[in-house]
Amino acid sequence: MPKVDGIEVLKIIRSTPHLADIPVIVLSHFSIEAEIHRSRILGISQYIIKPLTLKEFIKEVHQAVEPFVPCQA
Repeated sequence: MPKVDGIEVLKIIRSTPHLADIPVIVLSHFSIEAEIHRSRILGISQYIIKPLTLKEFIKEVHQAVEPFVPCQA
């Protein structure tokens, strides 16, 4: 992103009351443990490392949003 990085965007989301509880998924080519840890501390739902297949991506997104999706009976 040209002006701010994903960590800054995540900080903004988490500090905005009506956005604070939405699931946030980080999609990155960085697999640096410190970045992943920092993101988790800030409250991400999932950290996905590229490259990955579409099937893997869908699985990861599903896992991230599953707690927020109402159960269908």
